[in-house]
Amino acid sequence: MRTFGRIVSLEDFADQARQFAGIAKAAAVSEWSGEEQVAYLTVAGVDGAEVVDPTFSDLVNDLNTRRDPNRSMRVRSFTKIYIQVAAQIDVDPIRVAADVQTAAQTALITYLSFDNLQFGQPIFLSSIYAVLQGVTGVMAADVLLLQFKSPADAASHGATSALVQDQLAINANELASIQDCDTDVVITSGWSPSS
Repeated sequence: MRTFGRIVSLEDFADQARQFAGIAKAAAVSEWSGEEQVAYLTVAGVDGAEVVDPTFSDLVNDLNTRRDPNRSMRVRSFTKIYIQVAAQIDVDPIRVAADVQTAAQTALITYLSFDNLQFGQPIFLSSIYAVLQGVTGVMAADVLLLQFKSPADAASHGATSALVQDQLAINANELASIQDCDTDVVITSGWSPSS
């Protein structure tokens, strides 16, 4: 069926959307609307831009011509959910601490970038540790903050009041994002583990 450009599966919805000009990221999930199963397609533009008209309307029209008309479809632009991370690292004494700090911050920003993350991908504390410990010159790391930036997002996503969450839950139409790389991803050096 895919040979003829027909959209049958959820994977087909996402694949065809990604091939559409102006769409950089797409994912489809099936959810119950209360009356029927609906294919919800979440999309993002280049570099995480919101998909707006005429691209949005053109995409919907294109998909409608190739999908099963008996299957409901909803296309939605993604929502950025801002998070914050802070950690202290123990730097190998043969390394320049400032250089290692910068490398660690860059590694986290890259990991949490639009290009790397997927819609609905939770952010695990263990993954933050893995990124930090993979940086050359980092002997140990202690995460001091892993939390939603907005208290409203924390409440709606089931986070506790603790500064460090075991994971940050992200909904299917959302993407974890860093709003300000200088203030929302903070790495310090020196060693006095918090626990």
